[in-house]
Formats: sequence, structure tokens, C-alpha cells
Amino acid sequence: MISKKISILFIYVFLMFVSKANDTLEINSVVTNAIYPNKFTGISSMTMYEHIDTIYNPNTHTFTSKIFDTIYNLIKPLNLKVFRFPGGTIGNYYHFYGKGHGIDTSETTCATGRIGEAAFANQHLGFDQKADRNIIEFFKEEIDTLKKYGDNIGVCYRINSHTHFYKGDLKKHTDSIQYLISKYFTTDTAFLSTNGNTLDSTKINTMVSKLLTIQSDPIYIRIKKKLISDSAFYYRFKENTDAVSYLKNNRINILGAEIGNETYAEYVVFDDDLNYLGYDCTNVPPNFHYDLWQLPVRYYIEGMLKNNLLVSLYADTLKSRFNIYSAVPANNGFNYLTLDNQYNPVHIKPYDLTVKKSDLWNKYFASQNNVSALIPHIYSQEFMSCSTYMNADSTYNLPFSEINKIATRFYKYYIDTLLVYNLKRFNFYANNKPLWITEWNFSEGSFANNTFLHAFYDYYFIRKMVDIHDFSTNYVQILLYHHLSGGSHTWPIIRTRITGHQFNTQKQITYSPFYIWSNTINKHVKRLKTPFWNTNPNTIIDAFIDSSKQNIIIQYANMDTNTHFIDLKNLIIKNNLLSKEFSIDKIDYYQLDAASILSTNYTTCSFFTEPNYATSYQILEDTLASTDTLFLPGISMGKFTLHLKNKVNTAIPKSSKKNGFSLYPNPSQNTLIVQLQNQNMVFPLTYTIYDSLGKLILSDAITELQSTIDISSIAQGWYQLQLTKNGQHLDTKSFIKM
Repeated sequence: MISKKISILFIYVFLMFVSKANDTLEINSVVTNAIYPNKFTGISSMTMYEHIDTIYNPNTHTFTSKIFDTIYNLIKPLNLKVFRFPGGTIGNYYHFYGKGHGIDTSETTCATGRIGEAAFANQHLGFDQKADRNIIEFFKEEIDTLKKYGDNIGVCYRINSHTHFYKGDLKKHTDSIQYLISKYFTTDTAFLSTNGNTLDSTKINTMVSKLLTIQSDPIYIRIKKKLISDSAFYYRFKENTDAVSYLKNNRINILGAEIGNETYAEYVVFDDDLNYLGYDCTNVPPNFHYDLWQLPVRYYIEGMLKNNLLVSLYADTLKSRFNIYSAVPANNGFNYLTLDNQYNPVHIKPYDLTVKKSDLWNKYFASQNNVSALIPHIYSQEFMSCSTYMNADSTYNLPFSEINKIATRFYKYYIDTLLVYNLKRFNFYANNKPLWITEWNFSEGSFANNTFLHAFYDYYFIRKMVDIHDFSTNYVQILLYHHLSGGSHTWPIIRTRITGHQFNTQKQITYSPFYIWSNTINKHVKRLKTPFWNTNPNTIIDAFIDSSKQNIIIQYANMDTNTHFIDLKNLIIKNNLLSKEFSIDKIDYYQLDAASILSTNYTTCSFFTEPNYATSYQILEDTLASTDTLFLPGISMGKFTLHLKNKVNTAIPKSSKKNGFSLYPNPSQNTLIVQLQNQNMVFPLTYTIYDSLGKLILSDAITELQSTIDISSIAQGWYQLQLTKNGQHLDTKSFIKM
């Protein structure tokens, strides 16, 4: 009890200090004049086959399929403007011709990291066999339904160029491409046989220059012509362009085309079936492993040249036929964080083989005139798995509460350093072409997946993109989270389950950061300069002004266990350009208030079932009755919308001394004494007590200069007592109930 009193007393002293501040918020003082694009809160796919009901008719021995529509009421409030189709790994194998996903399992069996895995290859076959339509038709239905809500939705479409490798369309040209490599890299014969570990920026620039020269060679040009005139190739090529035509004919806005996905060096492996390693990719030993990064440079650039043949054909066709711009997936490479002896994250930045080859890939494709952007996929490094976390207290001799704090620092540091470092790499080697981030997320294997820490990661990631946009408005054009909904992973922001023919949906805790950010960005806001609110290192606070300049949006994320406050009593809000001063009419708020950093409503980690973990959280959404103070509960995130009105001078003097009052004892357990300062006050007055969320707790009349108020029945906490006369505000004081 003593420590509790000390803590409350500290908060009270802090409040007394804050209340003396007299800050001015100039609504035209913005960080940048550029409005944030609403493409920052898009979504990379729904797992749509999990939203489709397939019903068997025993009389006709056929299946009919219909999409479940119960998910729309959860999607609509997010105001998402960009969707990606088809999304996820399975999108690499999507076929427009055929029913279901149209998956060809001979392709998926050869997928990198899944070579020989029949289980993955057959993952979607059940749906494919039952669905009576192609999945793009269901996607079109979803977009049409969302458009009925008035949303202007754009689509980032993925071209399945992988199929040309799986089907061997380019394999017949291997010898010709290797001939060209030998012809133009005559001084690099020895280097071509290495894994490329001596690559540096100078070498990369030289190699890209030679590769661009190869593209002008008559042999390379003839290969491109032979491909498009080959009936088998053209069938697969036309399948992809027909899919684009289908979306365009149905008036679905395609923002851009993503040619391939996570392509890199494995194209060579797919194309050659591992025969130079002594294996066939469809039939390999269970212990098969080959590090693709160790491929000799000769084969790596063969894959780059072959891929560019496809990129060139698709990009030119999409631009000429549909006026669609194309982008190529970037090659990420690998960089890691580690912890020092004090458990602080440290960025390890080795310019290793993976990064060197990545930079070569990115520089080459960014140098293509028909490539408008690069597409990195950014997933966080895993801090700790579920199984490791269960024993982490004994392993590291630290309490779980401290481990959670270390994890928070780790993920925040990851975004602040490693994410920024990689984006700068991409931008540098992309010749300053913009980036489309079409997949980003938390690490799926993390102990904190789908917890408040995960939600904070999402919140902070989007905020970092806003920071980057302030630095350069064209740096990141599209930011798509992976992914919206489904039941196959733990990380969708909407979890789905199908029991029989009953479709159930549930918002996950990660829903909130998207609700917060998307509904702010969609108001065409600009960020205000508000340094006087950034006083706590564990609390992030930003203020935005919308295009009407009548609404200020204050967003925050509080990772501290203590409640923090934003004092508005002495805040002067001005529009100096119009010589206007505003007062606050009302405040709407939305808050995700969690019991702990690991609060969740769904996780696969077994330790969450133990009673020691406070995993609950609540969503609070309402209008504040008091406009004097904003409350930021410990372990929470949210937003306040301050609706402004022109300030009107009243007959009541501005001096708080004449009509003010003192309040004591403070803190207090049972009674408060209100002592009025104006000896000539005309009674009656009204006092009103509000809690930390602005909820009215007590209200009554005051008829004497000194009055006693019984507060023994109210809970411990922080409160405000407001004094009014005939509805006019006189003064407000804060107090602590012990």
C-alpha cells in the first residue's frame, strides 16, 4: 500500500508540473506539406479459399461454391484502399485458366525450401477439386462488395512468371545465354566460377553494365522473339494477360503489376531441375539441402538474364495494352540483430555473400527502363520462439517481465535500424526508384505473435513509414501488410474458422493499429510539430491536422506500465495564417487498453494457458465528457480526435484566480474540501467529477465558499473536479483518490 501511495503521489506531482505548461499549437506548423498516401495501410491478400463454402449436391454429384460475406463488416471500418492478388506463397502458382486456385502441384513440389514436400504441394488441392469457379472470380466479388461501401480500392496484381521456369520454357535457351555470358565477361572467367564473395559496389556496377549490353545483343533479342512465338510459352503468357484483362473488364483498378515473387537465384534451380547436382527437383532425398547463395556467379546471372526476358515481355505488354506499370521483387539478403552483454540489441551489418548478390540483383533490375519500382518483402527477425520463452527465465536468470522489455527494445530497434538500413540499401541500388513493400509482418514463429507486442510492432512499423515519407515522399509508394484474414497462420488481423458450413470471424489484437492508422491517413492529414508532448521515451505521441483544419488527431502508443497524460487546459490552438484561435468542442477517442505486453485473444503458444499471464485487453471507444486532459493508460495505444470550434470570448473573465478554487487534501482517501477564491460569488455552483477516461462519476451543487465532498465510495485513481455556473466553465482541478 505504501508503494502504491508513493506511485500515485508521484503521478500527482507530475500532473502539477504539467498543468503549469502553457503551450501553443500552430495548426499550420507541419512536418511536411506532403499528404500521406492511403496506400500505406493496404493488405496483401485474404486467404480466400478459407472464405468460400463448397457444398456437395448428391443428386448431380457436383459442388457449388459461394463466398461467405460475414467478413465484410469487419473489413469496412479499416478503410483499406489497396489489396494484393493473388497473395502469399501460393500466389506464385496461381493459374487463371481452370477452377479453384488452378494449382499445378508439379510446380509447387520444386518450390525453394519445399523441394520434395508433397504436403505443401497438396495443401490447396481439396479446394481446387471442389470449387466450381476460379478464385479470381471470388476476389472480384469481394472487391465489388467493398466498392459498394464507397471505397476506391486499387489492386496490386501479381504475374505468375514462375510457371515459365517450372515448365522449362527458358531451359532450351540455356546454352545461348551461357555463350553470351562468356562473350561479354571474358576478363571475368575465374570470377564466374566463384560464389561471388568478392563482389563490391564497383564490381556490381561493372557487371550490370555488361548485362545491359548483353540485352542489346542480337542473340538475346532473338531469344525473346522465339519465346513469344512459341505456342506453349504464349499459352502461359496469354493466361496471365487474360487474368489482367478480366480484372480490367470488371472495372477493378490495377495500381501496378508485380512480376514474379521472391525469385532470386532459385530460378536457375527450377529451370535446370538440379541435374548438375545429381538430382531431379521432383524426386530428391529427404535430407537434401543446397545453399542457393553458393551458386557460382555464372549460373546466378544466367537466372537474372532469363528472368529479365520474362520481365521485359510482361512489362512492355502491360504498359502498351493496359497502361500498367510493373515492378520486380527486390532481393533482400540477410542482416541480423544480436544482444550485447547488457541485453541491448546490436545491429550486425556484415556485407556477406547474401547481401552482395542481393545488391547485384537489385541494381540490375532497377536499371531496366520498363521496371518502375522494386518490391522488398520485410519480415522481422525472430526474437524468441514459444518453446524458448517457456524456459527463458531460468536460461537467462531474468524475470519474464524483464524479458518482455528486452523484446520490446529488440523489435523497436529492429525497425529503427535494420529496417531503415535495408530500405536505404534498396533505394541506393534501385537508382532511387520507389519501393513497393507488398509483404511485411512480425515473425510468425515468435513467442509474442498476435499479442500487444505484435500490435505495437505493426503500429510502429507504419509510423516508421510515415517518418520515411516525411523524409522523401516517393521513397515508399505502397505498403501492404501480410495478411488480412484466414485461419492458416497466427498473424492475420482477422482470424477465420469454418465449422461445417458455419463461418466465424474474430478481430485479432493486431486489428487496432490498422484501424488507428488507416482512419487517420484516409483523412488526408499532415503531421504537426508537437515537441512538447514527446517527454517519455516509452510513449510515442504524434498530432495530425486534417484537410478541413477543424480536427486535430492525436495518436499514441504507450509501452510503459504507467498511465501518462496530455494536459490540454493551457493549450492554445491557433491558425496564425487566419489570425484564428480555437477551443475544443468535443473529443472522440479509440483505445486498445491491454493488461500486459502479452495480452492476446489467440495464440498457438501453450504457456499462455497458464493463469500467471494477464492476457486480456479491452477496446474503448466513445466521446470524452471532459476536454481538459487526455489519458494514456499503461500498455495501450489509441487516438483522440479533437473537434475544434472558433474561440468565442465570454463575459466570464479569463483570470482563473477570481473564479478559481483550491482543492485539499490531495491526495485524499475520504473527503475533499473545495475552497472558493471569489468572496462575492453568487450561488449556486455545480461541481462535476470525471474519471481518467472522462466518465462522469459525481455531480452536485455547491452553495458555500467552503464545501466538503465525500469521495469514499469512488475507486482509487486519478480524477478531475470541474466547477461550472449556469453551464459556463469556471475552473478545473485534478486530484488523486487513495
